[in-house]
Amino acid sequence: MQQPTTRSRALPSLMEELVEEILLRLPPEEPPAHLVRAAMVCKAWRRILSDGGFRRRYCRFHRDRRAMPTLLGYVCRSSTGPGPQFVPTTSYFSPPPLPTRYGYRAIDCRHGRVLIRVASEDDSREDLIVCSLVTGIRHHLSFPACTHKHRAYDCMCSFTWAVLCARHQRGGCDHLHCHSGPFLVVSVQTDYQAVGEHTLHMRVSVYSSETGAWSAQTAYCAIQNHCDVGGCMNPNLLIGDALYFIVACHVIKILRYDLCGHGLSVIDAPQLVFSEIVLIEIDGGPGIVQLDHDCSVYTWSLRHVDAYGVGEWVRHNNVVQLETMIPTIYDIRYPEDYTIRFAEGTNTVLLGLYGIGVFTLDLNSRQLREVNFNETCGKNCMLPYVSFYIPGIPLVPFFNFLSSHDPLMNMQSHDQTKCDNGT
Repeated sequence: MQQPTTRSRALPSLMEELVEEILLRLPPEEPPAHLVRAAMVCKAWRRILSDGGFRRRYCRFHRDRRAMPTLLGYVCRSSTGPGPQFVPTTSYFSPPPLPTRYGYRAIDCRHGRVLIRVASEDDSREDLIVCSLVTGIRHHLSFPACTHKHRAYDCMCSFTWAVLCARHQRGGCDHLHCHSGPFLVVSVQTDYQAVGEHTLHMRVSVYSSETGAWSAQTAYCAIQNHCDVGGCMNPNLLIGDALYFIVACHVIKILRYDLCGHGLSVIDAPQLVFSEIVLIEIDGGPGIVQLDHDCSVYTWSLRHVDAYGVGEWVRHNNVVQLETMIPTIYDIRYPEDYTIRFAEGTNTVLLGLYGIGVFTLDLNSRQLREVNFNETCGKNCMLPYVSFYIPGIPLVPFFNFLSSHDPLMNMQSHDQTKCDNGT
C-alpha cells in the first residue's frame, strides 16, 4: 500500500501589526543587541524597526512601564580640568564629549541639553552654548544684556540660568525625542541696589532658539533687606509650567517664574541654618531636601501659599543618617567639600563628597549606592543628567548605521521610497 505523501507546510506569516507588537516588547535593558538581531531577520522586520513611529512607540512603551526618567549621569560643571565633563552612572549611556576649553562652565542641564557659560581668557566677553548630549549638536548664543552695565558702582549683579525644551509648556512635549528641537534659555538677573534701602531686584529674560533672540525683561520683583548677592542663586527646579529658584542670602526665599504668564513671585522658605538645601518636587509641588550639619538628610514640603507668598512648610520624618552608611563622611570638615543635587523627575538625590565619592540616595527606599569612587567634585560642581533614554535605542540610531552599511537595508529603503511614491 502506497504511503500517503506528507507536505511540509510553512508557518503562516504573522501580520505586520502583530510583529510590531512583539518587537515592541523586546527588553531595553540590553544595549541595542536585541533590536539589531531582530533587524537582521528580514526586510519586513527592518522596515518596522527603522520606522520613526516604532521608535517613538518603543520609547513611550518602556517609559510608561518605568513611570519616571532615569538618572544617566552627571555633569561636573567646574572641575580642575579644562571644562565640563560628563560622568555616567549607567553602563549603557556614553554620549559625545562636551566642549572643553578653559573658561567653559556648565550651569544647567535639562531635557537632554547642557547649558555652558563661556568666558574669554581676559573675562572681557561671555557667551553661552547649548549642547545636546544625545545628538552632539551645539548652539551658540550671545550673553543677555546686563541692566547695570553703564551705571555707577551702586549695585552688583549676578545671573542664574535654566535650559528647557521650548515645547514643554502646557504639556506640549513628552521629551522622548526632542533633543534636536527648539529650546528656551531663561536668565534671572539679580541686581543689588545699594542706594537707600537694601533691595534685591530680580529680572527675567528668555532666549528662544526659534527666534534667535532674547526677550525683553518682562518679569520683575524685589526682595527687601538683602545686602549680599554673591553666589546667592542655586540650581533651579522645573515643575509643570513653573521654574523655581532658591535665593539664599540672609533670608532664604524661593523665586517662582511662570513660563506661560511670565510672572515672577516670591515664596517664603523655612529658615534653615548650617545646612545645604536644594529644591525637589514633592506631590507635584515644590519641596526642599536638606543635608544638615550632623550628616543627616531630610525633606520639607510646602502645603499652602497665601497671596503674600507665605507658605506652610512641613518637615517629614524620612531622616537618613549618612554616618551609618558612609563612615568616612566625618572626614569632611568644610561645607564646600560636599554637595547635594536633586535628579529632576525622579525620587533620587545625588551626593558629592570631596575625596570620598559620589552617591545616589533614593528618598523613598533610603537606599544609598556609590556611583563614583573618590570623586573630587565639591560644592556646586554637579548637575544631574536625567532622561527617558532607552538602552535599546542608541545615541546614533543603529537603523541609520545599517542603512548606510547594509545593502539589504539600502534595498529596503529604496523599495519603501517607491511605495511612498506610488510606483
